[in-house]
Amino acid sequence: QLGGKDVDDLMLELVRDRFSSEHNLEISQESHPADWFNITEEITRQKHMLASRKEVKIIARVDGKQVQILVTRALLKIMMQPLIDRIESVTLECIENAKVDIGDIQHVLLVGGSSRLMPFQDLLKILFDENSLITGQISPDMAVAEGAAIQAARRVVESGDTLVDQDGIYAIPTPNIEHTDVMAHSLGISVNGIPEPYSICSVILERNMTIPCQSSRLYSSRTKIQNEFLIQVLQGEEGQSVKDCLIVGEETLELPPRDPFKNSLDISMEYDLSGMVHIIVRDLITDKTHDITVNFSAAA
Repeated sequence: QLGGKDVDDLMLELVRDRFSSEHNLEISQESHPADWFNITEEITRQKHMLASRKEVKIIARVDGKQVQILVTRALLKIMMQPLIDRIESVTLECIENAKVDIGDIQHVLLVGGSSRLMPFQDLLKILFDENSLITGQISPDMAVAEGAAIQAARRVVESGDTLVDQDGIYAIPTPNIEHTDVMAHSLGISVNGIPEPYSICSVILERNMTIPCQSSRLYSSRTKIQNEFLIQVLQGEEGQSVKDCLIVGEETLELPPRDPFKNSLDISMEYDLSGMVHIIVRDLITDKTHDITVNFSAAA
C-alpha cells in the first residue's frame, strides 16, 4: 500500500480542500459519485503528465462549481514527503534484511508507474549510485509481467517441455536467474496482551523466512477455568494490536481447563509453497493434536 493510489489520494485531498474553502462545498465519493469519478480520472491524467512536465493544472467541476489548482513538482514533493519517508524506511529495511551493503548493489530496478515521479527517483539517487538506477530500459508497468514470463519460460525448460508454433519447435532461452521465495509478512496468533483486554499478535513465522518454513511456540491459558481457546491466525508483527492486523483464519477449540501459569499448548505453523498455512495445536496435557488449515494466499 505504497504507490500510485497514495499519490492520487493526496491530490484528491487537495481538490476537496479547495472546494471547501472556495465554495463551502464538501465533496466525497458518496455525495457526488459521478463528479468524484471524473475528478479521480483528471487527477490520474495530470499526475502522469508530471512525470515529464514541471507543472500541471487540475480542473475539477462539481454541481456547476469549478476549481483550478496548479500543481508543481515542488508542491508534489512537499505533499509526498510522508510517502518518500516511508519508501526510504522500507528500502533500507529491505537491504538490512537481505544482509548486503548498500554499496554492493549494482542495479536498482524501478517497478510500478509511480516510480516515474521525480520525488521518488530523487530519493533513490541519494540512497544509491545514480548510475545504478535502471530507467528507460524496462517499462515500470511491465516489469512484473516480464519477470513472471521469464519464470514461466524457465519452468517450461526445466520440465523438458517445448513450445510449438506453426513454424516448428523452439527452445526457450532464459537468463540464469536465481530467486528465493520468502515470507512477505509475519504470521502469528492473537494472545491476551497487557493490560487486558487488549489482544496482540504473537508471531510464529517471521517475515523473510524462506518458504517453505515451519516454527512453533508454547502458550498458556488465560485462566484456570478456561475451556475454550480461540486460535486466530494473523498477518502482523510481534506485539502489534490485533485491530491493526489482518485476520486470515480462526477456529475455536474446546479443551479442558489448565494451570494458566504453565505452558500447555504447543502451536506449530507451517507455510508451504502453495500458500497454505497448516496450524497444529498440541495439547501438552492430553497429548492430543488439532489441525487447522488456512489458505493464506486467498485470504490475503
